[in-house]
Amino acid sequence: MKKGFLFVIAISLFLCSSVNVFAKNEIEVFVSIANGDLKIAYEKIAVYDTNEDGVLTIDDALYCAHELKYKGESKGYISSQGPFGTKIDMLWGVDNGGAYGYYLNNGSAMSLDDKIKNNDHIYAFVYTDLSFYSDTFSFFDKQKISSSIGESITLNLSSLAYDESWNIVSQNVEDAYITINGEKTEIKTNEKGNAVLTLDKKGKYIISAVSENQVLIPSVCIVNVTESDMTATPSDKSSFVYIILSLASLVLISATVLKAKKL
Repeated sequence: MKKGFLFVIAISLFLCSSVNVFAKNEIEVFVSIANGDLKIAYEKIAVYDTNEDGVLTIDDALYCAHELKYKGESKGYISSQGPFGTKIDMLWGVDNGGAYGYYLNNGSAMSLDDKIKNNDHIYAFVYTDLSFYSDTFSFFDKQKISSSIGESITLNLSSLAYDESWNIVSQNVEDAYITINGEKTEIKTNEKGNAVLTLDKKGKYIISAVSENQVLIPSVCIVNVTESDMTATPSDKSSFVYIILSLASLVLISATVLKAKKL
């Protein structure tokens, strides 16, 4: 009786800890959405198969992001099948006749039906220039960093454009003003697209950029400022604990089985 009880406890402990470990392996991506300014800034979103077609796509990620983050009265996000595949009909509650864009991992995506994987970055936006569609996608070389109070942070700002053969190329963005939590600063990018800033209080900051020379789709970098460097985040520590519990459970199960065989 005692052996059976110990075995059940060990199995239960293993299953509970394993569920937590495997839950970490669910599909999670980062989503940014802009309509002139950032509405979602590199938010981690859990993605499920919204249309049950067996594939996780950009369309699924945008649907899940709106489901979790959009608080407007309308649905927020609507997509439908068009002659060239899935298309956006509404983004962040805006219905402007189809003037939307999206990128995957700071590069061009073929369609909303593109497959996504864990930790991808999906960026969707509403065009603000409905006459010439001059909105230019911009991005930093880093999307998320940790820093200490007063530490110097260097970011490089690039944009996507087309060359003479209509190939997408990356180029430096010069003379763009850095914004911190939506507030424009006097910090500007140099001819190489680099800007240096420091943050003097701990907390979470959303860094972006604006330009007087072109319409930039807001770049995004999340900076977490702490009083000192942290060697492990809470999520890292939690995963470590779950792994230790799983190993301990396996040892307990093995010991219980071996003892039962001897008896």
